[in-house]
Amino acid sequence: MEPISVEEAQRRLPELLKRVAAGERIAIDDHGQSVEIVAAQDDLEPGSPPQLRRSRLWELREEMTLGDTSIKSLIEEGRE
Repeated sequence: MEPISVEEAQRRLPELLKRVAAGERIAIDDHGQSVEIVAAQDDLEPGSPPQLRRSRLWELREEMTLGDTSIKSLIEEGRE
């Protein structure tokens, strides 16, 4: 998969979102750092209680990273 530029991704966002929803992975190059966009995995049953969905989001926040940096640390840094 050849990364596309941020500018191209902005121009083609609706198309890219449809492709990701269909299961494709899209790589975007942001000043030499490649970021991959993938569809979110929803392992909860439809109609799950909001509290269960919210707790799953908190779990994902702990697991996800951007390069070597965790999403949690980025969120905390933004609060400072």
